[in-house]
Amino acid sequence: MKLRRNRKLLGPLGHTGIERMGTMVLMAVLVLLIAVPPLLRRYAPRRTVSAVEQMNIAEFFGGLEPKPAEAIERPTRLDLEEVGPSRAPLAFTFDPNTISADSLLLLGLSAKQASAIVRYRVAGGQFRSPNDLAKLRAIDERTRQRLQPLVRLPATAGTTRAHSTAASAPSDQQAARPAHSISTPIATLELNTADTAALRQLRGIGPTLSQRIVEHRARLGGFRSIEQLAEVRGIKPDLIDRLRSQLSIDTALIRRIDLNTATLDQLRQHPYLTLHEAKGIIYYRSTMGRFSQPADLLRHKLVEPERYSKLRHYISTD
Repeated sequence: MKLRRNRKLLGPLGHTGIERMGTMVLMAVLVLLIAVPPLLRRYAPRRTVSAVEQMNIAEFFGGLEPKPAEAIERPTRLDLEEVGPSRAPLAFTFDPNTISADSLLLLGLSAKQASAIVRYRVAGGQFRSPNDLAKLRAIDERTRQRLQPLVRLPATAGTTRAHSTAASAPSDQQAARPAHSISTPIATLELNTADTAALRQLRGIGPTLSQRIVEHRARLGGFRSIEQLAEVRGIKPDLIDRLRSQLSIDTALIRRIDLNTATLDQLRQHPYLTLHEAKGIIYYRSTMGRFSQPADLLRHKLVEPERYSKLRHYISTD
């Protein structure tokens, strides 16, 4: 009798009521875990990933890709001694017959290469065409090809001498005038071609400011107005007012950035673009195709309107 009563309590499977209840609860939980996720994926609202987030994700995972060992070049001791501290070379127009040694270093030349150009001039050599850079063994082929488009030479020596002789010979009317009545025109310095040595001749411009001006001009692509000197750290409005009559600007020398071919490095170095805007331009170009006109930056909100008003003079879609 007692055994029969115990079997009733245990049930057909030999479990107590509490054990049966626990089993059912566990099975219900398992069913929910299996059935609920598919339902949530099907009916839950989907969140769209913006273009900027996609760009950031792609950039993040791209940076995780390991570089092959053979692609990593280790500089030799000789390379480090010759090149010196690593620095991105600047690009600006120059006259090899007058450019100073420190400006040559800003162009990315090594101390040895800059010294070779200066020694060539001291020995009486003269650069009459951009191809004359090939005369110097210290200038390798790659550096020469990079510098040649930047070379700006004045008129030939013969033309210069003839012009100066004609200018120095006074006319009959001038000879008849008193010496004090002959006015001498004030020479101005062209801001887009002047090197650091020429800039240091201006009152108020020392070695530090002259180097900053050349560096800012190279990143900018050339000056459009004297007022842009205010963007150079250390130059105040009163100094610009004093220099105004001593400077001139040739806007034809401005270098423009091609939005369809420029690299991220080239874009991010421009003073009128932020790193985020430069990345946006590269991402838009890779996903949407070529830019048809510079105003596309404004139309697609890739650049702030205030910055675009200054940047538009330095970009193209050629």
